[in-house]
Amino acid sequence: VINGSGATQFNAAVGGTTALASLTTDAGGTTSLTSVTTTGAQTYNDAVTLDGAYQAGTVFTAAETVTLGGDSRITGTDGIVLASTVDGGRALTLASGNGGILLGGAVGGISRLGALTVNGGGTTTVAGAVKAASLSTDATGITILNGGSVDTTGAQSYADAVTLGANTVLAGSLVLLSGSLDAAEAGRQGLTIAGNAALTGTLGTRQALAALTVGGETLLKGATAVTSGAQTYGGAVRLADAPSVLTGAGVTFAGTLDGGQALTVNSGTADAVFAGVIGGTDRLGALAVNSAGQTRFAQSVRAASVVTDAAGTLALNGGSVDTTGIQTYGERAVLGTDTRLAGSTIVLAAGLDAASRGGQGLTIAGDAVINGAVGGTQALSRLSVTGAAALNGGTVTTVAEQGFGGAVTLGTDTVLTGGTVSLLNGGKAANDGVQGLTVDGDAVLAGVFGETGTLRQIIVNGGTRLDGATVTTTGAQRFGGALTVSGISTLTSGGGDLVFGGAIDSANRSALSLNGASIRAAGDIGASGLMGDVTVRTPGGVFYDGAVTVRSLTQTVGGETRFAKALTATGTGGLRLTGAGFTFGAPVNSAGSLALVTTDAAGTVTFGRDATVVTEGGFTQSGGSGIVLPASITAKTGPITLGALAFLPDGQASISAGGPITMAGLQGKSTMLTMASDGGALLIGQETGSALQKIDVLSLTVPKAGSARMFGTVAGKTDALAASAIDSPLRAAPYFINNTPWGPTEQVSRVAATVVVVVPVPSTPGVTSLFTGTVSSAGLTPNALAAYAAPQVLTLAGTTPTLTGAGTQPEVLTTSPGTGGSAGAGTAPGTTRAGAQPDVLTTGNQQTEREEAR
Repeated sequence: VINGSGATQFNAAVGGTTALASLTTDAGGTTSLTSVTTTGAQTYNDAVTLDGAYQAGTVFTAAETVTLGGDSRITGTDGIVLASTVDGGRALTLASGNGGILLGGAVGGISRLGALTVNGGGTTTVAGAVKAASLSTDATGITILNGGSVDTTGAQSYADAVTLGANTVLAGSLVLLSGSLDAAEAGRQGLTIAGNAALTGTLGTRQALAALTVGGETLLKGATAVTSGAQTYGGAVRLADAPSVLTGAGVTFAGTLDGGQALTVNSGTADAVFAGVIGGTDRLGALAVNSAGQTRFAQSVRAASVVTDAAGTLALNGGSVDTTGIQTYGERAVLGTDTRLAGSTIVLAAGLDAASRGGQGLTIAGDAVINGAVGGTQALSRLSVTGAAALNGGTVTTVAEQGFGGAVTLGTDTVLTGGTVSLLNGGKAANDGVQGLTVDGDAVLAGVFGETGTLRQIIVNGGTRLDGATVTTTGAQRFGGALTVSGISTLTSGGGDLVFGGAIDSANRSALSLNGASIRAAGDIGASGLMGDVTVRTPGGVFYDGAVTVRSLTQTVGGETRFAKALTATGTGGLRLTGAGFTFGAPVNSAGSLALVTTDAAGTVTFGRDATVVTEGGFTQSGGSGIVLPASITAKTGPITLGALAFLPDGQASISAGGPITMAGLQGKSTMLTMASDGGALLIGQETGSALQKIDVLSLTVPKAGSARMFGTVAGKTDALAASAIDSPLRAAPYFINNTPWGPTEQVSRVAATVVVVVPVPSTPGVTSLFTGTVSSAGLTPNALAAYAAPQVLTLAGTTPTLTGAGTQPEVLTTSPGTGGSAGAGTAPGTTRAGAQPDVLTTGNQQTEREEAR
């Protein structure tokens, strides 16, 4: 026991060889000691200066100020009480075993301590502010910081559980919290780390901190921080060792964020702000952000994955989010700049908008699942998706282009609005025949659409380019603008119409197949002359309102088919059309053949007055009830075969073929027809057919033909007389009409009524004897009175007569047997008794009585 009001100084160690039982000083004066060892307590009631090692077997107590004269170590097995201030620029180590430690006054308030080390298994209470070169606590016990401030020039390391009894600022080069840190009362005490921080343990998990602020860099090594208020990380943040979780009423990262570990940020109803680059140096692990406020990525992001919850809003202002895995954005996203989202799958659960109309665009490098409207409030400038896209939000709106590089799946009726919408790898409906697609703008279609999930319909309001597309719908397909085919393409509607509002064309002769309930093309087809093969199949009508120019046109099934303007096939495939009926309003030209099959028995083929037909090959038609021909038909190298009854227009008409011309019937009572076959036969009409199954023309000129077998009427002449009405250099066999060779007939067309005065001779005269009265010996017969028989009346058709020249033997005029009746050529003559008055021979063009008397 030392009692003195003055200065007490021990210049050597006390109890160094044999420990004292205890040491106590009174309250007066000062005490200066180098080292002290006691088996019991050490109690210093006066101001004490320490310089050495102080080991108390029980409790070490300094009631008044402690000044460090040198580096010192205080060991109190049952506790250490430094009730007043501690100063001095030297290091201090406090070791209390399982006892507590009290730093009752300011530490380093007058003179900053050196390194301060606190090791105790009990509770260490720091009542005042601390200023030291550094501070560290061991892993056992509890540290209570009630002084509001720990200021070190070096590091601070808290390995034990720390409780903040006041709002606290830990200022140092590095503050390491490897144990736990909590508020004394939940939400009442906050922590500010003025400097760099390494957070390894938990903060606020038992009693939430009011707030957490780190001014410098932060290392999160599997840390969990919970605050009732905001968390702010002013410097770069790095993740290491294990995932970290930060929960507060607003979490802000003012600097960069790196590290290969996962991070979960929960910001409550306040904002989650990432102001710096994320993963710029070292890609993050999984990043999850849950915020009912705004989640804002101000710079680019690189992580294994990014997930945000459904509440609040999302601002993507950094231009890029790059993940090796999925990105899922639960809230509606707003783009503050042109943005690229790269990942395995990008999920926009609530859609996405531009910050200003047309101001920002989006590229998704990967698959996309879009469950909300895109550009519904503020249209994007553009959209590009490189992978497959599931469009479940109903609308995608851009000012400029949209591009989908992978297959598109429609989860609902979808409208894509943009300058040009490119669907480059096909698509389908999520439910067969349920979802449809509308493109409000131009479209580029490539790949297979509706093969496994048939679209309900497809509508394109602008122009369309088919880059090798196969499109299948259950309903209508409507293309409002021009359609360009740049690859072999097929459009198929199971029950709807195919409607084309503009021109259809190709620059590379690509083929196009059309299959629908009906087909209508309002514009020209193939105006460039480079359209490829076109194939049509439809049970309904086919209507071409514009000119059609294709390499070939094949219609395998069709209803009523109408070509309002010119139809041209530029290739040898020609025109092969099957349908219920056909109407051609303008010229038809084919570099191949023209083949028409009319499937409706009552159907007709009609060529308008302005129509013509020119084919390099043949022209064939079958089926139906009739065909109205144009004024001019030319089949340059092939035949013409018409199975239905054919009808010619009035006036001049011509039919020319490089092969046979075969028609079931050809009607043109007011038609002046020229028909020519280059070496082929003319087979027109049927011998036993009806009047319509014949040829009937006003005139017929045949400049050339290989042969002819026709039945009917020419220039009103029937039977054998029609042969003389055909204007042709071709005569006799093998050119026949009504089984009569072509050329002038040898039939008397008119005989005047004549009374023959005959000298009775006992013979049967021939015709010459009848008119000359001379009987040759060759004419004698046993019937001597036959010469006097009354002649019968002969009635002939009223045609222009053919006169017999003088001295020639006239043909025999024959009558029917019996008396007084009319007879035609070729019947046996009748006779009467000799001496009777001869009857008058009557023709269809009889002479007058004056002529007869003459």
